[in-house]
Amino acid sequence: MRSARSLSERSDARVRRLVTAVAVAGLLCVAAAVWELTRMPGPQPGQVLVIAAIVLVGHISLIRIRFGASGNSFTWGEAALIVGAIVGGWPLVIAVGTLVVLLHYAVLRHAARKYVFNAGAFAVGATLARVTYSVLTQQWTPRPDAQRTVDVLALAAAAAVFFMWNSIVVATAVGWSQAIPVRTVWVKGGRLRTLMFLGNTTAGIAAVLIGQVSRATLITLPFFLLAVYYVYNNTLRAQQERDRWRELQATTLQLQHTDPRAVTASVQRGAEALFGADVSLLLLSDPAEEAVKYPSILAAGLRARGPMIVRARYEMPRVQRELESLGVVECVIAPLEGASGPAGALLVGFRGAAHLKRRELQVVGDFANHASVSMQRARLFGEIDEQRSRLAAVIDNASDGVVLVGADGVVASWNPGMARLTARTEVSALGRSLDRALTGKCSDGSEFTIASALDQLDRLASSDHLTLDVELELADGSTRDAALSLSAVRAPSGICEYAVLVARDITERREVQLAKQDFIATVSHELRTPLTPIKGFLSLFLRPDFQMDKPQQRVIFGQMLDRANQLERLVEDLLSTSRMEHGEFSLRPEPTDVAAVVEHAVEDLASASGRAVSLYSNGQPARALCDPARLQQVVANLLSNADKYSPGGKPVVVHLRYGSAEVEIAVQDFGSGIPEDKQEEVFEPFHRLGDHLTRKTRGCGLGLHIARRLVESMDGRIWLESRVEQGSTFHVAVPAIVPEREQAAGAPDHAEPQVPALTVAS
Repeated sequence: MRSARSLSERSDARVRRLVTAVAVAGLLCVAAAVWELTRMPGPQPGQVLVIAAIVLVGHISLIRIRFGASGNSFTWGEAALIVGAIVGGWPLVIAVGTLVVLLHYAVLRHAARKYVFNAGAFAVGATLARVTYSVLTQQWTPRPDAQRTVDVLALAAAAAVFFMWNSIVVATAVGWSQAIPVRTVWVKGGRLRTLMFLGNTTAGIAAVLIGQVSRATLITLPFFLLAVYYVYNNTLRAQQERDRWRELQATTLQLQHTDPRAVTASVQRGAEALFGADVSLLLLSDPAEEAVKYPSILAAGLRARGPMIVRARYEMPRVQRELESLGVVECVIAPLEGASGPAGALLVGFRGAAHLKRRELQVVGDFANHASVSMQRARLFGEIDEQRSRLAAVIDNASDGVVLVGADGVVASWNPGMARLTARTEVSALGRSLDRALTGKCSDGSEFTIASALDQLDRLASSDHLTLDVELELADGSTRDAALSLSAVRAPSGICEYAVLVARDITERREVQLAKQDFIATVSHELRTPLTPIKGFLSLFLRPDFQMDKPQQRVIFGQMLDRANQLERLVEDLLSTSRMEHGEFSLRPEPTDVAAVVEHAVEDLASASGRAVSLYSNGQPARALCDPARLQQVVANLLSNADKYSPGGKPVVVHLRYGSAEVEIAVQDFGSGIPEDKQEEVFEPFHRLGDHLTRKTRGCGLGLHIARRLVESMDGRIWLESRVEQGSTFHVAVPAIVPEREQAAGAPDHAEPQVPALTVAS
């Protein structure tokens, strides 16, 4: 896409070529006319002065149609050409007329390119007119007493050729210089141009005929010319009024935009088209707008009570500087009224004099008011659109599903959250009945339908809000629990126009609730199990007739102590889990003899349950960097878990393996095993396989969870290998410390360096 500057440079180059061509052609025509004059009797000085005066009067600008910074001026050119040709002949008109045109524009201090172009255009046009006249009359020079019809028609045809040539070449120059299509320039002044051709030609021929019949009657010619000028001027005003209202209607349509930038652009284009402005700006009092560049002009506009003309030469220096920066010498400023007072100003600037009449100033004011209303409407639409976009973004990014349902039960909107919840895309849901897009069962077992939900909502006289728990049937065949919240949006008459359905996935919450219930039931069961015999023994002791010897006391007290220890372990597990969740437990890592820790835990299990435990080890014994008490707690939990799930008579096997980087402990049982899809779940808190009230093994499902958290806190690893009906093996690996590394660190072999306690955060 070409830049505006490249287009301007290209237009300037074309204009320069056109001016050069016209100037060269005009010079050749003048040279031919001068050569012809040298071969004829010399003209009388009076003739030269008369022709000069005729051409000078003929180039007085009558009216002007503006095109940007340029314009198309209309003169008495055709009338002057006809009269001059009759008075002095074609060669003298071409030579003297061209010189007069050249001097005329030079004295008026126009640009050299302009007066060279106009002089050349006159010379070429007059030469073409002479050729036309000569072809039609078979005479090279007009007869002084041209009264024949053919002479009159030839003069009219010559004027027509002169008119056509000047119209075409001037329209081309204006169009190219202002980057406007030449046809636009030609069409805009076409009717007026034709009228002026006819009037000028008639005036010229009338002057010739009147002068030949009776020179005394020439005194009436000025009155005729004034009447013609009056017609021209009124025609121009009518045309300008039509063009202005046409542009005003077109601009009014363009101002219906809801985009503030589009409205601003339409206002600027409309101001330039309506008033022929060179610059137009909307100066808004918003600090983010362009008005900050022109604070003095804006201040003047805010103070104005209506449109006013500002002339740079009469203003204060700071206003002059701002107008100079815009490249204008005069401008019209009209205030823009906002909802709470003046909101800015409309500036319509001109590089020359404004020449706006009172009626046109009123139009500027009306246009500014219309622009102000359009800007306010565009801003209001912008705010509404921004709020709509913000609301849409909130709904689209909401984790809950949001559905808009019409009164007929058809889905009107379906957000991404609903698509995730139901596994149904927006495309497949829109336009369908909600009963087909969303299926499920309510908590009472009935089918969910939008009609029944709206009926329930209508029966709630005090609320337009209904909440239901529904088990949704997803598009992929699975189910999820959801809490549906239905709200009705009613018309003033009370009729439900549409409903908003918000669906929240409560599957995890429901699972958490079930887990809590399971935990409460499990802990209650585990607490009741050891408490029941303790309570029974205590009740037995309170009986007056109860007597027992010391062996019986040892047995009973031993059983009570076992139950108390069971309670203590359960409470300790609960407290440990709570501390881990809150990051409140601490570790004391130190070089630890893993074999001694494992042997101690094995001995405790064997003495407590009587279960046979086999311990195997291989490799060179090594020590690990860990907390020995916590490691023993881990091994004890694994051994206790193996003891619970191993059938009677089956031993528990422990493998101790030493490696260069890790020390691995493996605890193996020969129970029922764990399915592969359930193996990760056994490490979750309060999770146990089977029903918590019907399973035979005791425990609340915290041991493996605690073991994993402790091992990972000591930079170790824990994992499970299991096969159904073959048993399970739990592996624990902790970092090993070889004796060479301990000695390199400055500690003697088998010494236990003092390591500060570490607090581990979960």
